[in-house]
Amino acid sequence: MSDARYAWTRTKNAVTPVRTMTGQPEPSDRRRTSPDPHRAQDFIVDVRAQLRRQGFAWVEGHRVARYVDLSGMAALIAATSTAPMDPYDPTRTRRRFHGRFVFEPGAGLLHHRGPVAYHQDRRYNPVDGGGSRWLPPLPAALACNPTLQSMIRLDWWCLPAPFRRSVAPMPVDVGVHLIAYSPTVTAPSRPSPAVLHKDGEPFTCVHHLGSRNVSGGESQVADNSKVMLFEQPLSARLETLLFEDERVYHGLKPVYAEGVGPASRVVTLVDFTPFFQPHARARPRWP
Repeated sequence: MSDARYAWTRTKNAVTPVRTMTGQPEPSDRRRTSPDPHRAQDFIVDVRAQLRRQGFAWVEGHRVARYVDLSGMAALIAATSTAPMDPYDPTRTRRRFHGRFVFEPGAGLLHHRGPVAYHQDRRYNPVDGGGSRWLPPLPAALACNPTLQSMIRLDWWCLPAPFRRSVAPMPVDVGVHLIAYSPTVTAPSRPSPAVLHKDGEPFTCVHHLGSRNVSGGESQVADNSKVMLFEQPLSARLETLLFEDERVYHGLKPVYAEGVGPASRVVTLVDFTPFFQPHARARPRWP
């Protein structure tokens, strides 16, 4: 694959890449895949088994931490905690960065892109969907953060092998949302939308980075009949949820301020979408 930046236009069922030549990507964008999937094999097998069985996986933070480069964790939390306010949050209690990457699975290369609008169908987000949302862009320094980069790559290896094989010949669109819920004593912080919903990306991973002086914020996963399968707050550092959008709904209950001092709950969302829709026969089919 040539050294080119990518832009894309979304269609109803797929993401179509439009190659935009802007020269060689920065060296920091070209770090190779880590962690070693062989070293994390037992971990990966367990996560995939949970996904196969129930459409989502919950993983304890201490297990994820074994395979994530933690050297950038403090910087990631500090930057997200002081991110600009989400312009689509009327309560001004949600801080946010949004970034997009192009991942080349075969070469193990991750390319950060410039500011890009976030698109979400109104059927998935009846509150803010149906158009382009320009969210505060992920700074280049954070895009190179070793903790964030290793989380993205670990998440990729945890996806079902049939899905990865079906899309691996082509680059993959990776979305990253760094979110700090910052409630006050008079205003809880809520996600968008604040109901059980789907995102429209095939797989999403939610990593809890840290919380202080908060309560509530239970993560929810329900089947397609909206029967609750999982409901508890992610509280330990790097405690993680992965889910397959087609098989489950997900949501987050309001986050409330509690105790003395600033309140904050910081999470990272990573989603994966093929640039070209895989052939129907190549979609994950579990035994």
